[in-house]
Amino acid sequence: MSKRSFVVMLSAFALAVAMGNTAPKAAETGDSCKSFPGDAVTTLPDPLRKWSRIVCTPIGQVLTSRGNWIWARLDGEGLVFIPAQMDGHPVVGEAAYFTSVAVRDVTRQEFTFAFRSFGDGLQLDEEDAHGYRVDFTSVAGVSTTMYFFDFATFAGAIWCPEDHCVTESRFVIAEMKHDIAARAASI
Repeated sequence: MSKRSFVVMLSAFALAVAMGNTAPKAAETGDSCKSFPGDAVTTLPDPLRKWSRIVCTPIGQVLTSRGNWIWARLDGEGLVFIPAQMDGHPVVGEAAYFTSVAVRDVTRQEFTFAFRSFGDGLQLDEEDAHGYRVDFTSVAGVSTTMYFFDFATFAGAIWCPEDHCVTESRFVIAEMKHDIAARAASI
């Protein structure tokens, strides 16, 4: 897979917004994507569920940030969305969905491999991170792997297809704080 494939994968949500005027429905409880077949993933495993949700769009299922979390690309190019149509084919609607989202702790070897690319140029302490491997599979049988790193106060992820990681795919997962209190005018 190439950098171009990842850009296509991340750009699919923008296409969904352009195609439809209705708000996407979040598959939080497993009952909001009723038009998808029974083998469609509707509930995410922990810890992915902490930061993300599955959203139903006109182009199919999309994995995106959850409620008070934001997924932002490190290069400043925008927000991150992972569509079920990972191969870039124009499958739309209920024909594009995830059949598997598998999460597991990384091995030490996987952690070293993925964190080297994720942390490249960043001042991160790998001792502070807990790593997870997430394998996504679409109904088309296409699979891809991402590594997520939980730093307790934030997280990050990188796409690692076919035994290499794409540094340009890195993104940060940050919690948005909503504890701003009103205060009296200063004049």
